[in-house]
Amino acid sequence: MERTPEETYKIYSERLVQKLEKKMHTLTKSDERLKLALEASSDGLWDWNVQTGKVYFSPRYYTMLGFDPYELPQSYETWAALLHPEDREAVEKKILDHIERESVPFEHEFRLKMKSGEWKWVLGKGKVFSHDEQGRPIRVVGTHTDISKLKETELLLRESEERYRNIIDVSPIGIAVHVDGKL
Repeated sequence: MERTPEETYKIYSERLVQKLEKKMHTLTKSDERLKLALEASSDGLWDWNVQTGKVYFSPRYYTMLGFDPYELPQSYETWAALLHPEDREAVEKKILDHIERESVPFEHEFRLKMKSGEWKWVLGKGKVFSHDEQGRPIRVVGTHTDISKLKETELLLRESEERYRNIIDVSPIGIAVHVDGKL
């Protein structure tokens, strides 16, 4: 039995709708997983179009720094303005080196200015993900992880080591330390 063009169109349309619904369901699930993973990690996500300078910053990216989501413009200039002056040159060099050489994904520790004016240590990670027809990078995507507590702990450890080193240096008697760390 032959179908009419209308019947054929209807069958193909229904199949197409079913395929689209399945793809939408898969995409929705994938999007949900990403959102849950980012929320669980407390990382801020950024997605930078190198050629236009526009950057998507996730809501967590903003709140990590004390800002309301989307309170600041989404641009490279916004990120650069938040960089600590002492970190700017090294961080921008690291990113530029990655963009030019596209070696392994880059990662670098640096400070960003919070809304309160304080500085927050973050670990920035990123990677080039797409190029134009001439092979120039278009899109770089990455995350920022708050490492402030780690940096505070490192500082306390350095201060403790210095304190004990000074005690040993000025002590009029010898102090022996066993290999296992016991006096």
